[in-house]
Amino acid sequence: MKRLLLLLLSVSLTAISHLHAADDSAAVDEGLLQKPLASLDKAHPWLPSITGYIQMYASYQTDDDSNTLNLKRVMVYAQGSPASWLGYRLQVNLAGTPKIYDVSIDFHAGRYANFSVGQFKTPIALENQISPKTLEMINCTQAVRHLAGFQDESGYNNAGRDIGAMFYGSAFKVGHEGGEHDLLKYTVGVFNGAELNRADDNKYKDISGRIDIIPIQGLTVSCSGYLGRMSDVLDSVSNVMKRMDRNRIAFGLEWKHSEWMLRTEYLSGKTGSLKSDGWYVLGGYCPCRKWQLYAQYDAYRHDRTATSAVMNYCSLGAKYVPLPYFFVNLNYSYRFQSDHPSTGNYHYAEVMCSVLL
Repeated sequence: MKRLLLLLLSVSLTAISHLHAADDSAAVDEGLLQKPLASLDKAHPWLPSITGYIQMYASYQTDDDSNTLNLKRVMVYAQGSPASWLGYRLQVNLAGTPKIYDVSIDFHAGRYANFSVGQFKTPIALENQISPKTLEMINCTQAVRHLAGFQDESGYNNAGRDIGAMFYGSAFKVGHEGGEHDLLKYTVGVFNGAELNRADDNKYKDISGRIDIIPIQGLTVSCSGYLGRMSDVLDSVSNVMKRMDRNRIAFGLEWKHSEWMLRTEYLSGKTGSLKSDGWYVLGGYCPCRKWQLYAQYDAYRHDRTATSAVMNYCSLGAKYVPLPYFFVNLNYSYRFQSDHPSTGNYHYAEVMCSVLL
């Protein structure tokens, strides 16, 4: 199967070379990632504009010589704005079993006060807010996966989303004329605390919020939290119902300047009696218009109160964008456990090709 991965990589690089020859002027521009599949809203504002993207993925890891090739995402996104104060959104993943990821009705009262009701990403963690088509590495970090609802310690797998209502806005313009920005951004929401596309499974509601402070243009200091409670479970030893909290807190910093970027976050969580935490540091550099290069250190402790090993990933990544609507991600990672240097270690290679519709 190594040959299959090498073949995919070869085909991708060959396609890149032809695309590069066809359009050498294409540049890395995240704004171009909003190309509409169909723009009906110009003629009828209440009709949606439709966008989407397709991502093909392949990976290989050395510990068991395993590999995979699959259709990772087929996302279709529709949004409309019947009035200046009213909007709606819908995002569906058609890969595998089709699932609704986002669906909401949005009310806009201005910079200071906006309100959404529906299903969308919870405010916890900076990385959780980034779309997979613009995320620097192919996959989320361990802490975000296990503490923000992707492959959560609670057993939930809801892609960082939940059904609820959310209030958000920004305030305090600072900076010189022509370069002003909001000093403060805030988000708070009430959520079911259940699986994706599921009604609440208990009588409790979860609360999540985030505050971002932007002291200077390009620098964000963030703090976010999540207070939740799952259904109580029966303790097999004491034979009494046991309370199952699902609480999270995250601290983050992000800096972007010209061709450089840096983001780091620390997340801590309590799931029932289990206490977990993780952190990562990501740095990036754009040496030319079409290449983005990244290096990342990612660590996670499943149980921070015990002697369980810290799971580490040291990763290198590259994104090449030969055309505005086609790009390739290449990632290499070395996985190792801090307390068991001779076990559970392996090399991991990934390739992902993305086409924006």
